[in-house]
Amino acid sequence: MKIVSPSVGCKQSSHSAGFTFIELLMVVAIISLLMAIALPAYRDYEIRAQVAEALGFLGDSKASVYEFYARWGRMPADNSEAGLRSPEVLRGKYVRSVTVSGGVVVASIEIGRDLGGSSLSRTLTFRPWINVKSASAPIVWSCGEHDLEHFDDYRAVGTVAPDPVEPKWLPSVCRS
Repeated sequence: MKIVSPSVGCKQSSHSAGFTFIELLMVVAIISLLMAIALPAYRDYEIRAQVAEALGFLGDSKASVYEFYARWGRMPADNSEAGLRSPEVLRGKYVRSVTVSGGVVVASIEIGRDLGGSSLSRTLTFRPWINVKSASAPIVWSCGEHDLEHFDDYRAVGTVAPDPVEPKWLPSVCRS
């Protein structure tokens, strides 16, 4: 009986089954490019979500301002007159305070804190617009620096607070 060694009669391949260094570099380059595009977009998405927290606080405050205006025919001077708690008490995870001043409602927001970078202090303003020809007309609200168009009989009450949220970070209801 003849014993055959396993290597006899078998042709060994000179190529390995793994990836070459160049192929691995190409994969790393593609992943890096995708991350360079995705991370800033994700950061903007996260900041928009943080700013959106203020909408709930501002919505409740708008209702209080509207009720005060409907009852007394003028805008409330501050939180107390509008029937709201003090500005420092109206807080959320990102909202630091909600202030009513002459009917204008302003939320102070700390954004970007959870994203590894430095946090930014910004404001989101809701301004009431009053119909100058008809006192019984409803109040129309504008969000941020947005001015109303096609409302010729309306005038804005107050001004936008300093350090407003950048337009790219505004919630979609404030961008239209």
